[in-house]
Amino acid sequence: MNKGQGLAVGVLVAAAFMFRPVSSSGPSSEPSKGGEGAPGSAAPAQATEGPWIASCNYWAPARQAEEISKDPEIQGTWLNGKIQLHVDVEDGRKGQELGCSAENRWGFPEKGGPTNVTAIIATVPDPVHTHLPLIFDRTVDAILQAAADNGFVSSYYWLPWKNRVGPLKAAESVDSAEPGHDPERERQPGLIILKKVREDTAGGSGPFGSVIYLFLVAETPTQGIDGFQFQCAFAYETELATKLKESCNFSRGRDGSVSIFGPLFSGSVASLSAAIKFARESSGLTEFHVTGAISTDLPVQSPGVSIQNRSFNDDRAYSTETLFDRIAGSGKRVALLVEDNTTFGEVFEAGLHPVLVMQFPREISLLRNANAENQPGGAASIPSPYLPFSLKDNVAQDSVPQFSPENTPVSQEAQLMAIARELHRFRSEYIAIVSTNVLDQVFLAQFLHRACPDARLVFFGSDLLLVREVDNVPFIGSVTVTPHPLIGFGTARRTYTSSLSEAIYYATSYVFWDSLPHAQGSHPQLPGYRNIVRSDILRPPLWATAIGSDGYYPVGILTPVPSRIPTVLPGFSPSLDDRKAAQKTLVYPARLWDVLWGLVFALCALHTVMLWAADYWSPFTRDLAVGDNDEPRRRSMFIHVATAMLFSMAFIVACPVLCLWLSGVVEVNPLSKYESGAALLMGALAVVAALHGTRAYLRPPVEPKGEYDLEFFTVSMIAAVTLFAVPALWAYLWRV
Repeated sequence: MNKGQGLAVGVLVAAAFMFRPVSSSGPSSEPSKGGEGAPGSAAPAQATEGPWIASCNYWAPARQAEEISKDPEIQGTWLNGKIQLHVDVEDGRKGQELGCSAENRWGFPEKGGPTNVTAIIATVPDPVHTHLPLIFDRTVDAILQAAADNGFVSSYYWLPWKNRVGPLKAAESVDSAEPGHDPERERQPGLIILKKVREDTAGGSGPFGSVIYLFLVAETPTQGIDGFQFQCAFAYETELATKLKESCNFSRGRDGSVSIFGPLFSGSVASLSAAIKFARESSGLTEFHVTGAISTDLPVQSPGVSIQNRSFNDDRAYSTETLFDRIAGSGKRVALLVEDNTTFGEVFEAGLHPVLVMQFPREISLLRNANAENQPGGAASIPSPYLPFSLKDNVAQDSVPQFSPENTPVSQEAQLMAIARELHRFRSEYIAIVSTNVLDQVFLAQFLHRACPDARLVFFGSDLLLVREVDNVPFIGSVTVTPHPLIGFGTARRTYTSSLSEAIYYATSYVFWDSLPHAQGSHPQLPGYRNIVRSDILRPPLWATAIGSDGYYPVGILTPVPSRIPTVLPGFSPSLDDRKAAQKTLVYPARLWDVLWGLVFALCALHTVMLWAADYWSPFTRDLAVGDNDEPRRRSMFIHVATAMLFSMAFIVACPVLCLWLSGVVEVNPLSKYESGAALLMGALAVVAALHGTRAYLRPPVEPKGEYDLEFFTVSMIAAVTLFAVPALWAYLWRV
């Protein structure tokens, strides 16, 4: 009997553990398959997983839990000498959702709910079906940075994409089935809920109740935007507007418009136009504000719809034409490498310039992966404090797959070799690279650095991957053309990973400003988005920079107008505060400049003191007392030469700081300004001391002899160089 009771207790305990419900913990927990744990599982016609999961979790603190899951209650009774188990197992989903039913799957509470809700659609690179997961990560980071600068931080999120287990190997066969690939789940858009940082004292709304629903829609360079995700995101915005129209302030944009961030690729323009047309027919909305970061002049347009287009990336065709105008004027030979089979690559034409245009395969990921795998392991084994940089990436499904992973990389390498031979035949002195994927750009630059070492590489857009301390050797001396040069003028608050990331930051900042309430007549806060040449407009110029050993260095401004299209890099009228803030970028000269200044200042001071204190009876200054020595004119000539050299050195040291200070572009360190003035002053004192000590021998003798004619001519030429050539050089540097 005791054994039977012990067995019964063991069965009860085992049953308790077997029927115990499983709940998730935290906002990033993965929803279960088959609809378990999904708020919409009660509705058979709806998807079991979707962006409402993030919304349901976000509003859980303000929503009363109607039903909370409990541990299963197990009761045992004796009936006819047998144990009858009664197990009461509650649905674990109710504990996770805290009352999110099919009718209220977004989880809005009846009391203490949202006060201000803004819905925005953002297109982002597809991270699992393209070779652009790096750009996806950078895009999301830039969006969150812009949101933080506008008073919102990220909270709960839900993404339809799942991380791939590992990178695609060179010999891996390309298959349509990916690890973790869920086509039904990926029909849903992603959602990031942005909550307000501080309470709005003017509107009286709390930070928890003011949120932004940012729906993420995937796009690819070849296929465009994901139509299923876009239409679902638009339908969800309509659903939110219906649910919240009586309880809070809901908006999609300003004055009844719809705010859309995107596209990022020129190939998405046509599909986004079609999607907006369908959304207009289904909702009746006619005004859309589309702000993206494409590099072409292809506007998003649809018949019967008012679409305001803006792009904060550069006009790549105009940048190319401007650069080639400068290079062609010097008689240099230029070659342009453009990626194949994309809308972005097809917009470049070379009819106006003697430019060799060649196309390379768009996706050379197999070749990049094979090259990374075949690298010798000796270099990788060297201890280094830096992370290794690999050109490997994931499998892509936005183009026709390659079914020969063993031989296709070899064929692509042979194709690149043929391109290198053509560049040699053309005697290319400048080679410009245009590509969508930064990894392709880096790989091609490394290849061309080996194949064409005499040519200078040109990039359209800056990227910090090109200036990493351990990987920048092949790119030192390369030229970068971009309106976002990553050189620090006006961007001291944060650093950007690339010019595209900075353009995305500006675009999303504008979208947030355009969607949220703001004062009449104000403009978006875009730190660093200014023209250092003109203070009457907020619009960056087109920069030419060079890659150095420790970052980007400014070479010059190609043009103060970065685009021919007003909607590309749009301009804003600055306020008085903006004009004052534009002068507050503080720069410091390098330590080497301080060392050179100290050396030149000391030499000029020593030279001046020795000239004023020259005494024939002193062993240190005897030779400088020209009046008491033989051949005073010859000695005067030597003193004039040395003085002119010292003054020129003082001018060269002081000129960069003084030019920057007087130009008004940046604010120079005050100590550096005083040091520059002191160097020039000490150089001038050295000139005065030399002229005073040799004043009796500045004129030719009364009866000149041949031996003195050459000396007097030399002194005259040195004086002319000092008095005229040096100021002329200063004027030239000022003009540059």
